[in-house]
Amino acid sequence: HFQVGIKSMTGKFTVNLVVYHSKFCLHPGAVTPETASFGSGLLELWARVAKLEPVRPSLIGRILGRSAEPPDRWWEQSADPAAMAAALREPLALVLAHAPGWFEQHGTEEACRQAYERVQARLNSRRQSTDAG
Repeated sequence: HFQVGIKSMTGKFTVNLVVYHSKFCLHPGAVTPETASFGSGLLELWARVAKLEPVRPSLIGRILGRSAEPPDRWWEQSADPAAMAAALREPLALVLAHAPGWFEQHGTEEACRQAYERVQARLNSRRQSTDAG
């Protein structure tokens, strides 16, 4: 999924990976696989492709035992086809490097079922606390 920037990110884009399974979504049967969009899936089953790139922790991070988090990445959009092709090189390389493994882990029916059950449990917990309060 290509996400275009708004507000301070206008003129930029980022790339998300997302899994949609028509059986395991908040409204089963409401969206067909052909009409599914980024927001149709469970938010647990998406990732920014740039966030999947491993990062070496800094010296201080290693001393403190903290792992470094990859930065969020946004690339410049352009009306110039050559500039846009150049801007797509890095996100495409990230997709090719990381998407297969990510989809292997998150794109199975079992992974979708587990994510769906986690979401349903949270929703039920919120409903119960709202009903009790």
